[in-house]
Amino acid sequence: MNTVFKFYLPAWIIMGASAFSMVSLMLEGPVSRMRITKGMKDAALIVAVGTLLVVPLVAPLDYPYRDATLDGLAYLDTAHPGDARAVRYLQSLDGVSGIVEAEGGDYTYFARVSSFTGIPTIIGMPFHEFMWRADGWTDRARDVRTIYEDPDQTRPLMDKYGMSHLYVGDPERERYMVRVDETGLRLIYDQEGVRIYNISS
Repeated sequence: MNTVFKFYLPAWIIMGASAFSMVSLMLEGPVSRMRITKGMKDAALIVAVGTLLVVPLVAPLDYPYRDATLDGLAYLDTAHPGDARAVRYLQSLDGVSGIVEAEGGDYTYFARVSSFTGIPTIIGMPFHEFMWRADGWTDRARDVRTIYEDPDQTRPLMDKYGMSHLYVGDPERERYMVRVDETGLRLIYDQEGVRIYNISS
């Protein structure tokens, strides 16, 4: 699919540019029967080019994102403030080898912590894992559920994947019957509905 994306983006540019040539060919017959001087043609060309250059700059657009920024984390401050503060906390820590978080499908809000921090997780987008590895990804999704729901298996499975921290926010509570408090993991963060645990005792 990524190859398709790479081909169709330049294809749209080429088709858009060639559309002007096709329009000129379509209008050549009707326009040739009109009495148009060279000066009028030049003026029409200047007006058309000027319009195409100026209109996008001055046209009022209903842009939903005010205070636009290149900071991809900025929207979390209003949309998910608890996660935003927890992500910043995790970014300030040293020695985070991996973070357990809920798996909830592709192109969803799940796997947000690893996406925003760059900290590895057990599984992010399951369909992508299926495309790359075909097998084994279902074990990872099942193990993540077990980590949250079976306190006896939490530590062994975190060790298996090299995870040092465990994250519990609203998506984790929605997806699993969370029993992390029974695991003996050390609670190191508890604010605005987000809890972060460390595997070290």
